[in-house]
Amino acid sequence: MSELFRIADQEFSIVSSRLEAFVARDRLCWGFVIQARSDDPNFERWEPHVSSDIFVETKSTTLTSWHDLPPVKTAWTDKNDTDTCPSAYLYVFEHTPIYECSLELRTDSGQLRLSLSGKCDVNYSQDYFDTGLDLEIDVATSFYGILCGKRSKSEAEALVKPYLSLSELAYTQDSAGVGLMVPSS
Repeated sequence: MSELFRIADQEFSIVSSRLEAFVARDRLCWGFVIQARSDDPNFERWEPHVSSDIFVETKSTTLTSWHDLPPVKTAWTDKNDTDTCPSAYLYVFEHTPIYECSLELRTDSGQLRLSLSGKCDVNYSQDYFDTGLDLEIDVATSFYGILCGKRSKSEAEALVKPYLSLSELAYTQDSAGVGLMVPSS
């Protein structure tokens, strides 16, 4: 299946896409990051990305595995703040909220896919790429892991255990020393 990242009539190539989570307020908060770039010389410096800190929250014992999360469908109309669930932002020249949005996370032929359709503001020019632009994304994605801050392995496992089985997760740290519970296979 092909990948799509389009703002108005301009298409961009997908650079990366990932699903991630973190624990807050007795919930496992699920978000994503999608990065793109332009192959058009007129937009060569454009590297848009879309991110959501929280598009869905799950309570403890709701899921056994991260594989159990899809399907998820959600929608919103307002330009929500980042700590409102659900919400997402587009970054081109500045972060701007995505609105009048529908979002779906699903499994297609064994692969996670994320689709988003909404409106965005780029604020590039009053005549072109300004506000109220259509945004369409359909992309294969992967589960990056659960962000655990500067926690040790035992602390990270204790944090995640109420939400997901640890049997398919492994502890690691990124280059900044942030603890992650990542898929073990």
